[in-house]
Amino acid sequence: MVSLMTISVIIPVYKVEAYIERCIKSVVTQEGIGTAYNLECILVDDCTPDNSMEIAKEVIKPYENIHFICLRNEVNSGVSVARNTGLEFATGEYIMFYLQDQPWLYSLVSHIDSMLLLPNTTYFYEEAPNSASHGALTPEKAQRYVDSWNKVFDYYLSHRPSSKNFKHNLEVDFLLYLQHTHLRAIMLFPYEKKDYNQILKFRDNIMSLALKDGRLIIACFHLLEYKPFIYLFKFKCFRLHYYYVEKIAGRIAHLFDFIHRKS
Repeated sequence: MVSLMTISVIIPVYKVEAYIERCIKSVVTQEGIGTAYNLECILVDDCTPDNSMEIAKEVIKPYENIHFICLRNEVNSGVSVARNTGLEFATGEYIMFYLQDQPWLYSLVSHIDSMLLLPNTTYFYEEAPNSASHGALTPEKAQRYVDSWNKVFDYYLSHRPSSKNFKHNLEVDFLLYLQHTHLRAIMLFPYEKKDYNQILKFRDNIMSLALKDGRLIIACFHLLEYKPFIYLFKFKCFRLHYYYVEKIAGRIAHLFDFIHRKS
């Protein structure tokens, strides 16, 4: 009998007593558990001061077909550290994390041979007004975002393989994703001048890479990050349709890249 693959879902727990039951049940009641895959669910108590973990431990009792692991950080350390705590104990072939994975994702891409983008909606967000992702944008939180983006940009520039050896089909999508997240960083977060200049420098480097590789379609699309084109994002209509424009640009760039490699 063929053994089923195991999927590990890591759930940091902190001040979520109003949502933890719904969260766990949304994970453990999915179709395919035990027939298409095995499920391992790791709950990481990040020193939550409420009853979240007590509720969670009661909720998981009936689900004997699922491997649960309950862990606890010694001190409250935030989502990223809680996620890493769970990662140390995960045994799944596939692992899933809620958000705050940009630096990790960018590091991962330089170590993989292929990437699959699913068009399906695989999970839904619980809109909690005071959550880490939806709370007020304080200066401290904004600076953490800035530091995160700067690490991502620096990592990409220092670890990008030569164009000759890089997977061309990944490079097109990755450059588009870089632009997407770069624009989001510029539009959403306030920066000190030194941080903003560093991010603009990264923008110029992306453009240089696209031109050096002969990806003229991508280079033309990157013009949206420069004046006066960036002012288009002041119009809500353009912002709403940017994703579709990005997909069209990606398809055209892939087509030209394929022709170039065939020739």
